[in-house]
Amino acid sequence: MQRGARAGAARRSRRCLAQRDADRTSGFDDAGRRELDALTRHTGGVAYYPAAPDALDAAVAELARQQYTIAYAPTNQALDGTYRRIRVEARGAEPLVVRTRAGYVAASATQQGRSPR
Repeated sequence: MQRGARAGAARRSRRCLAQRDADRTSGFDDAGRRELDALTRHTGGVAYYPAAPDALDAAVAELARQQYTIAYAPTNQALDGTYRRIRVEARGAEPLVVRTRAGYVAASATQQGRSPR
């Protein structure tokens, strides 16, 4: 994720938290948190629920310091609509945590309902 995108995401998250504080029906109740947690687990992300909007800046900054991007090019280049599992392992002197989605569908833009670029 690029720095500009991170800053935009942080601003959007602060607005959401401010709205949540103003209106408790915004979906961050227990059911909403469970749903968001399930979504982030499925996509390889993580959900944060800071106690105050100001705490979000520190959480985003900490994530940015600990984040790495790994590129991947499959040996099977066929866009045949099959599901492909992803497994990433990391080894180091300290325990490492890897977050990634479980896999992807190898579909062309047309198969996905988008126009090719």
